[in-house]
Amino acid sequence: MILFAQKYTRRRFESEVVRGASHCGYTDGTVEADVQRNSESTTGQTEGSRKTKGLKAWSDEPFLVDDQLTGEMADWIWKDGHWYKCLSCERSCNTMLDHYVSTFERVTEAANPSAIGPPGGGEDGETI
Repeated sequence: MILFAQKYTRRRFESEVVRGASHCGYTDGTVEADVQRNSESTTGQTEGSRKTKGLKAWSDEPFLVDDQLTGEMADWIWKDGHWYKCLSCERSCNTMLDHYVSTFERVTEAANPSAIGPPGGGEDGETI
């Protein structure tokens, strides 16, 4: 039971192999979560340092993360006009309020130029 939950658009990717070629599609749905800004993090790259914006979310259902063994792609969540990719999702069952805590990183346009927003805008708290 998440106390301050709102509905957010979640993009879940599905990949399948058709005639030896891998095809990836996605479905957009809603998830109720309490999503808050996480502090900016700085990572060192070969071309210099880069700041990334992140989110932290509390939800009753888990988000998927990248899995190289199965080829599963991470879930994305839409907030403030941008997509955020799930980096981690941990179950927190240390109290009677069992829930999941997830961290997200903003998907840059350079990483995925075709990352268009959900149909109908999908702004925070808006029913899709």
